[in-house]
Amino acid sequence: MNDMTQMSSGLSLSKRLKQATQDQHERVDQAIRDLQPFATRAGYVEFLKVQYLFSAIPPPSMKRRRSWHGFPICRNEAVTTRFGATART
Repeated sequence: MNDMTQMSSGLSLSKRLKQATQDQHERVDQAIRDLQPFATRAGYVEFLKVQYLFSAIPPPSMKRRRSWHGFPICRNEAVTTRFGATART
């Protein structure tokens, strides 16, 4: 039984998805906050670039959950350098 079927079926799909991905969102959010992207104009520009790239990524299937390194964005050298992540193919 996966996480989605264990959750209350009384919740809307958006609420169930939010619950199922909360930990991943928190980790990404903290990584971004740690970089202090709003401290400088250049940092803010990099933040906007990353936001733009994230908007182009289709959400992964709940059956094929991927970690941070599984996202296509992490194959982009500029983004992985910015986030200090290791690119994986």
